[in-house]
Amino acid sequence: MKDLMNRRAVVRILVLCAALAVWMSAAAAAPAHAAAPRFHPIVPSDRTFKADQVEHLGYAPRIVFFGGSRAMRFEPKYAQAKTGLKGYNASFIGSKPEDVWAFVHFLRARAPGTTLHVFWGIQDNTFSDNKHLDPALLQDKRLARYIPWSLRKTQFKYLPDSYAELPYNSMLNRKYLRDGMVVWDNYDRRAQQGYTLAQSLKKYIANLLKHHHGTSPGHPTRARKYFEWTLSYLTKQHCRVLLVLLPIHPKVLKVIANDNWRAAHQNLLDYLTGLQAKYSFSYLDFTQIASFGGDPQAFYDGVHFKVKNARRIIDTAVKQAPEVFK
Repeated sequence: MKDLMNRRAVVRILVLCAALAVWMSAAAAAPAHAAAPRFHPIVPSDRTFKADQVEHLGYAPRIVFFGGSRAMRFEPKYAQAKTGLKGYNASFIGSKPEDVWAFVHFLRARAPGTTLHVFWGIQDNTFSDNKHLDPALLQDKRLARYIPWSLRKTQFKYLPDSYAELPYNSMLNRKYLRDGMVVWDNYDRRAQQGYTLAQSLKKYIANLLKHHHGTSPGHPTRARKYFEWTLSYLTKQHCRVLLVLLPIHPKVLKVIANDNWRAAHQNLLDYLTGLQAKYSFSYLDFTQIASFGGDPQAFYDGVHFKVKNARRIIDTAVKQAPEVFK
C-alpha cells in the first residue's frame, strides 16, 4: 500500500509539472494573428503525460503502439524482443484519430530520420466523433500545433473555466512504465478485490445491449477524416503501418454477432481494403480470439484484455505481417 501511495505521488508530481509546462506555453499554441483564448485551467491529460515521457526516453521509439484503453497492455519491451525495435506505447484513454495524427507528427518532429513502425489498435468507435477534443490538443503546444486553429477555437468553450470544474484525473489510478505501458489500473484493483471475469462479463453485456451501434465506419466524420489523413501522412513519410482490429470476448461476440453486426463488420473490412489502394498499410482482423490463439480467461471484461493476450497478438502479428516490422 505504501509503495502504491508513493507511485501515485510520483504521478501527481509529473502531472503538476506537465500542467505547469503546458500553462507556460499555452499562448504559443495559437497563431500570432489570432486573439489568444481566455485563460482556462490546464486539464491533466495522458497525451501530455506521454509526450513528457517520450522527451525523457533517451531514445527515439521505432515501434509505437496506438489505440485506446484496450491497447494499453501492449509491451514495447516484449515487441523489442520479437522484432529488435525499441518502442513506446502511445495508447490513450478514449483515443481518436485526431490524437494519433498529432502524436505521430510530434514523434516525427523529434526524430525525422527515424522510420516509425505503427501498430494501431482500432475498434468499434474509432470512427465516431467525440464532441470534445482531448484538452491536450488545445493546451499543449507540442500537439496543438498540428490541429487547425479553425477547429481549436470552436473547442475552447468546452474547457473548464475554474479549477473547481477540473475533471477527475484518472491517471492517478494507473501505474505506467517509462515506455508508456500500463501495468496497474482499476481493472487489476477490482480483480485483486475478488471481482471475477464472469461478473464483469455479465455487467459488460448488459450495458452493451443498451448502447452497441456496430463496427462500420459509417458516414464521413471528423474522426474518419483524421484517420485517413494520418494514413496518408504515414505513407508519405515511408512509415510502416499495421492496423489491428482488437479482440472481443467470445461471450460478447455471441450476443452481438447477428446479421446486422456481421454486415457492419464486413463494411469495416471492405472500407480498410479499399483504403489500401490509396495508402500503404497492412491490417489484421483479431476480433475473434481464435485468430491469434487467444485465451478467453485473459480478459478483464468484454474487450479489455490482459498481457497474456497482448503478447499473443504481438506474436501473431509479427508472423502474419512481417513486412511491418522490417
